Amino acid sequence: MIKLEREKRNLDKEIFRLDRKVKEDRAALISKREKLIDIHNKLNNVTCRNTIHITDHAVLRYLERVYGLDIGQIKEEILDSIEPSQVIELGGNGKFPINRYQKAIIQNYNIITMIDKKKVVRRVKV
Repeated sequence: MIKLEREKRNLDKEIFRLDRKVKEDRAALISKREKLIDIHNKLNNVTCRNTIHITDHAVLRYLERVYGLDIGQIKEEILDSIEPSQVIELGGNGKFPINRYQKAIIQNYNIITMIDKKKVVRRVKV
């Protein structure tokens, strides 16, 4: 019985020490998190310009309005270069030549991007 009481006291002491350590560690963790938030806020203030993202849609509209590109005409040029029967034959998916330089990537009957056929890039005067 005395042995069990001694073991209980030792466990109580150990639990008390561990509880105190957990409280100290929790306070240190809270302090570190507060410092991290402060650093994060300072970085956001410094790098605000880098967080602004320009969408492709905005660039497209800029090209239309500032450089006068006729996007409708460009779409027609691309569509006129594609043979619809080929697209239908492949179920609306695949790579289709547009000209000597480009292929259109089509998924579900939507042109999603253009890729170079070769590494030669045609320069367009703006």
